[in-house]
Amino acid sequence: MSLMGRVEERWQQRQAGTEPLTVQARTTIAADREQVWQFLLAPQSAFLCSDGVLKAFHVPGTPIGSVGEQQCMVVEQQGQVLAHIVEVVELRPIELAVTRTVTSPSGMISRYVMEDAASGGTCLTYQFGAHMVLGSRKKAEPPIREHVDTAVRRIKSAIESGATFSDARKPSTDLDSDAPTA
Repeated sequence: MSLMGRVEERWQQRQAGTEPLTVQARTTIAADREQVWQFLLAPQSAFLCSDGVLKAFHVPGTPIGSVGEQQCMVVEQQGQVLAHIVEVVELRPIELAVTRTVTSPSGMISRYVMEDAASGGTCLTYQFGAHMVLGSRKKAEPPIREHVDTAVRRIKSAIESGATFSDARKPSTDLDSDAPTA
């Protein structure tokens, strides 16, 4: 992006009262990219990678395994039960998955990049981005960085321990049967 483009983007963010925050973590997983891909795209992976997940499922009526797919995660956070819906906005099988959180006003984007690791396995990069209230970035960044680092460690641990999901890429008709199996 040109200098003037960056200046214009910053001006628009200042006018909107927001500033961007991007955090990323990277790890090498002892599994091929197909295994990592299947794990990441399964809604059930939320049970192993996030705290407080009560339900995780494919949103009926949306495509599966393509742009437009939506997944819902029902979570308990600070004593409240909340529903988060993420939508797939870009996919390149076994290379890239990008989602946006539909239910967030902060424009949350998650980007997962998978590459063959030089030592074997898969190098996974997880990048999280959002727009924060102007001036809140410094306070918001440490817990978001911890969340991203923790998510990458949990993804690695779950995949390397052999966690799989039955019919992970098929729509679930029984929302109570979406817990992971080992």
